Amino acid sequence: MKHSESAGHRAALLIDLDNIAITSRGAMEPEEVERLLGNMLATVGASDWKIAVAPKRTIRRYGPTLARLGIRWQIVPCTPDAADAEIVEIARDLSARGFDDFTVTIADGYFGLS
Repeated sequence: MKHSESAGHRAALLIDLDNIAITSRGAMEPEEVERLLGNMLATVGASDWKIAVAPKRTIRRYGPTLARLGIRWQIVPCTPDAADAEIVEIARDLSARGFDDFTVTIADGYFGLS
């Protein structure tokens, strides 16, 4: 039995898509993002809820990739920390619905320890 299939266990994968798809070289090609997300899904394992959060331009660029991989998406304003704040709200909502295992993929300091 997989970890997320054990009694009462519900896992979620929350992705700040801009943080992983936009590098110092610019936006990654959709094929690169698909490989990256595929590796991420394999590493994380079974998740009952998978969602990527990003501004509209990023969702437009990578939406077909997300759909192929079975990852939902949420559009947020293109402002500092908007995706991070939305991820926190999604996690709170999912926690209230019985989710107890969260993997957050992010590449900035929003969730860093101070």
